[in-house]
Amino acid sequence: MFSYFPLRILPLSKTIYGYSASVFLSNVFYFFPGLLYRIGINLQSTYKITIFLMNVMTAAVTYFSFRKMLEDQDAGMAASFLYLTCPCRVYSIYGSGNLNEVFALAFLPLALWGTYRLFMQKKYEGTTAILTIGYSMVLLAWPVYFLGAMLVFGLFFLITLRSNLKKAVFCVIGRFILCLIALNAWYVFPLIRCMMDVSMVSVLLTEHVREYAVYLSQYVKIFEFGGGEQNVWQNCLSSATPVGPGPITVFLTVFYLCHSFITEKRSKQVDAVLLMAGIFMLLSSNLFPWDLLQNKNMLFSNFLAMVQTPAKLAIHADLLLIVAAGIVLSQLKKITGRMVCLLNFLTVQFQVGRLLTVREFLRDEQITEVSLIGYGVMEKESILWRISEGITLFSVIVIILYLLLTMKKKKLYDTREKQ
Repeated sequence: MFSYFPLRILPLSKTIYGYSASVFLSNVFYFFPGLLYRIGINLQSTYKITIFLMNVMTAAVTYFSFRKMLEDQDAGMAASFLYLTCPCRVYSIYGSGNLNEVFALAFLPLALWGTYRLFMQKKYEGTTAILTIGYSMVLLAWPVYFLGAMLVFGLFFLITLRSNLKKAVFCVIGRFILCLIALNAWYVFPLIRCMMDVSMVSVLLTEHVREYAVYLSQYVKIFEFGGGEQNVWQNCLSSATPVGPGPITVFLTVFYLCHSFITEKRSKQVDAVLLMAGIFMLLSSNLFPWDLLQNKNMLFSNFLAMVQTPAKLAIHADLLLIVAAGIVLSQLKKITGRMVCLLNFLTVQFQVGRLLTVREFLRDEQITEVSLIGYGVMEKESILWRISEGITLFSVIVIILYLLLTMKKKKLYDTREKQ
């Protein structure tokens, strides 16, 4: 497989394992577990080591992002813990066992911090780099979550449009989009070309996309005793996949809504974030008429192929709800972050305890199933692909030279200041 570098995995052209269709994937984050497997570590241990290291990285990135976003160390610590123990995230790691989701979940808070920094905090210096790194990592890890992250970016822009009609904002957005495309051209252009193939999305014509959505009541379920089934319509909600943000996040959100209604004191930041969370909750639910829009045109079919199922948008709703809860916590000095972490740790046991007892790491029969899925590897490279790789390589060289020149100028400036 290393003879084809960089490796690109083709989409599945049929429904399998609960997904409407797969997407065109890169293998950037799979090199590490692949290397461990190549040097003789068995697949079980490779998976466990990868999960452990990604959890550590997620904890570091999440804490740093939330602390900067909320501008409060205590609230940042609590919000990051809420995200790490979010039932939706825990199920993605230990239930579905999708490593692409595990990788993407580590960088979603970084992408959200860059968006929040630009539109809410109105800080422009260094924001382009944060946005580019965060969204690039999510894109290369799991384009399904990248699409949702870009929807979050667009919603932030639309909701704060009046206060962000500034040249500085558009300059940051322009640089961000240019850098994102240039640095990921080796993957983005082949992705677009591949997804233009009708056979990759034709399977969606017979699928009932709306049935793969979630119930809104799943977001506010306090005790999640199920978690073993994908289909939410089989046994009501007794075995529904956990998609909620956790009971403490729900409590802080409801507390804010009740407090603002009684005292008529509102926070523009919390209101904006909750509005976006509500939009994503609607889009991920079966209340949204996905089936009416399903077979209208190729563009929307491509969109559904990238999203896979509306339920995938639940993680973005949860992330936004956690941000709102963090903002509320930063304004309630009487409630400490340690108290929130303790309460969340105690309550989350009821939600994920059964999940962790009925689910295991990759089992032998799952290894056999994975080997039979039949993912294809693109072997015939076109001239467009080589040009795309050249654009990425050129962009990397330009950015490195720019950083070196910037560091040199700063060093000369500091030397003159000292003299």
